[in-house]
Amino acid sequence: MEFEGAHKKWASYDSKKMAKVKPASKRAPVEAYKLVNVRAPDTTLVRDADSDGTNDEVWKKR
Repeated sequence: MEFEGAHKKWASYDSKKMAKVKPASKRAPVEAYKLVNVRAPDTTLVRDADSDGTNDEVWKKR
């Protein structure tokens, strides 16, 4: 991965720990992504699949 311009590499970045997301089945499309910090689950972010991130929100456990 290359980091250009204002996009700087973060200190904890490790390409061996990255996950690749494959396209969802057309029969079961992804509606939203949940990005989970396992050490601080209360900071889990939810992003609608067709979003640019403008309306991201913190996921509230039920």
